[in-house]
Amino acid sequence: MSLGRRIFDNEQGMVLVISLLILALLIGAGVGAILSTQTDLKTSGNLKTAAQAFYLAEAGIERGKKTVKDSTSSPPVTAGSCAAAETLGDGSFTVCYPSVSTSGSGAATVTTVTISSTGNVGTSTKALQSAINKVFVLSQAALSFTGNEADSTFTGAAFKIDGNNWDYNSSKSAYEQTGSSRLGVSVPTAATETLVNSALDDKTQNPLVTGAGFTAATSKTNAAPSLDVDTAFSQSKVSQLADEFCNQALPANKTTIPNSTLKISGSETWGTRASPIIKCFQATSGFTPGTPSVDVSGNTSGAGVLVVRDSDLVFRGAFNWEGLVIVTGQKVGFGLLGGGSRDLYGSIFINETNFDPVTYKELVLQGSSSIRYSDSALKMAYNFLPVSFLNTILPTTVSNVYWREVLN
Repeated sequence: MSLGRRIFDNEQGMVLVISLLILALLIGAGVGAILSTQTDLKTSGNLKTAAQAFYLAEAGIERGKKTVKDSTSSPPVTAGSCAAAETLGDGSFTVCYPSVSTSGSGAATVTTVTISSTGNVGTSTKALQSAINKVFVLSQAALSFTGNEADSTFTGAAFKIDGNNWDYNSSKSAYEQTGSSRLGVSVPTAATETLVNSALDDKTQNPLVTGAGFTAATSKTNAAPSLDVDTAFSQSKVSQLADEFCNQALPANKTTIPNSTLKISGSETWGTRASPIIKCFQATSGFTPGTPSVDVSGNTSGAGVLVVRDSDLVFRGAFNWEGLVIVTGQKVGFGLLGGGSRDLYGSIFINETNFDPVTYKELVLQGSSSIRYSDSALKMAYNFLPVSFLNTILPTTVSNVYWREVLN
């Protein structure tokens, strides 16, 4: 009994046993920490590559949009086609075009393209899908100077140049401001921007040129007009556009301007909203500032496309137009003079292809003349142009219909 009790009461070696137990616990905790850290690092790595794959898929969507926008083919891409995989950084993306559809006709054609993009980084894969609409742009501003010169005269404070979009509301039989804005006035260079800006009175006339980029006056600053450089339409493209429209015009709507002034004094109707036309005036000789000239003193209304080549176009009476006006060629100018109602809904190009003295103006606005940008009015001009021509001349825009991640 005494021997057994001595054995059980003997505490020698307990410190070693406890130390070994504590060491085992510490080793276990250390191994657990290492395994947890490895798991966290792996998870973090997976999250990182997943995010990279997502961004690559986004890059693929943007690449697809650019491909569709820049294409001059009709349709812009082939339905069901895929582009070759592109490497970017540590991964790659592949772009495909599952479907392509069109609606409308002529320049009013809307092409809807579905774009799918798959981004890959390591073992991570992300897939995105987007649908976009591609549309032709027939004008970037209410008033566009696209030629060599933009000498202008603005008289009074009753005129209006408005790049905000005005669409026709058939239920109210009136135009209403709606949708996105274009420029009030666009010019091809910084020099012509300075020229037009200097022709406007800072306090009384700057507020009359509204649209994209317009800034209202404050107690300390004058208003900043909606006036900027835009090169989407070059001088040569506007000339081609005018030529194509005149080629499409019916013979009865084509007029040759004599080597002087073509005076039109009676009331004229050149198309209607229901039946728009192309009206084309062409000068053939006598190219000096001020002549030839189409000088309209009667009341004029119309809808569609009005083109005047190598001649001035001046309205002295009432003028109401819906659609596109192009004045292009050598020694040209456009004037809305005198009193009466002068309203243009749509857009106008003034495209001087030559040079003349600064005293001769490409634009003269007087009285209560108004030029307002209108998508709905320009659509009347769209349908006269074949798609094959549009793809090489008109700029385009793309807009999102939807965007989503495709989950497995």
